[in-house]
Amino acid sequence: MKDEISWSEISGAFGRPVSETTTVTKKTRRIAMWDPTLIYNAITLNAPTSFAITFMDYIDPGIEGESALSPLCQEFLNKFEEGFGIPVSIVGTGGPNTTTIRLQEEL
Repeated sequence: MKDEISWSEISGAFGRPVSETTTVTKKTRRIAMWDPTLIYNAITLNAPTSFAITFMDYIDPGIEGESALSPLCQEFLNKFEEGFGIPVSIVGTGGPNTTTIRLQEEL
């Protein structure tokens, strides 16, 4: 995994302890910095028609708990969609009840 980081680094950005464990083995989940090359390669190999981006708050802790319609989220989503040419149809910003489904006519 390129640019792998630790949960302590993420916790520092959030100002509180943050970590995740895998569902079955309960091992600490590995995480890495946002990698546009990895996204581009996934698009090339899989030809998706839309994307789901969850845990947007890990990209920018200021997004945590925000609506996907907030200006901060919209700015990121617009850059993503323009840069990769693929719409984002599901957005999660962390916290309970923060997953948003963006209908095709909204994109």
